[in-house]
Amino acid sequence: MLNLNDVSIGYKDKVILNNVTFSFKPGRVYGLMAPNGFGKSTLLKTLNGDIGLLKSGVITCDEISIIDTDIYAQKIYYSPEDNSILYPTMNGKFHLELVKKIWRSEADIDTPLKMLDALNLKSQRISRFSQGMKMQLQLAMAFVSQSPYILLDEPLNALDIQHAEYSSHLIQTLAEHGACIIISSHLPEELDRVCNSFIFIKNKTLQQVNTCKESRSLYHKLFDCSAK
Repeated sequence: MLNLNDVSIGYKDKVILNNVTFSFKPGRVYGLMAPNGFGKSTLLKTLNGDIGLLKSGVITCDEISIIDTDIYAQKIYYSPEDNSILYPTMNGKFHLELVKKIWRSEADIDTPLKMLDALNLKSQRISRFSQGMKMQLQLAMAFVSQSPYILLDEPLNALDIQHAEYSSHLIQTLAEHGACIIISSHLPEELDRVCNSFIFIKNKTLQQVNTCKESRSLYHKLFDCSAK
């Protein structure tokens, strides 16, 4: 499991989470929701190993401390929203092969591309990609990493309906094979499609809701009166 034990995170003088204890379990898809500025991306960056954001407490991944940076990093795959992990002059195949090498994966790079109906991404340079194509490639990279813990920041942005469905199926497949997936998104209906649980950042803590209710309704219930 990915465990937070009495964890506080933030940057400069701003505290995002305060003394939080929480566990993310394998085989589940967590939808992370909160208004802008509440710390969704900061939480994902911290879980990815940015110990500069960890003010206090202990984070472990399968009992490996976040302080053991190299070993911890092999357990986590993080896909940021800003496409900063992509090299504009390189093609999709380069990125998938690079992920295989870094994470010591044995995955076939064509498998996720076929699932996404996106084999054309292999040969094109990133500079020629649309935003939707970048999202597809980064999701394929997460799949190829074979990481047990996958952090996705806005992975379904800019996708048309068909490719959003392909991407949702790929995410569900990862969970079925035992991966723990945490998705930050501003698209509640897409989270409804893939998530087992919803995690809301509120009052500097994490609130988990295991429910079949629509996440948009849950969001309004929790934040309409408190987001300002």
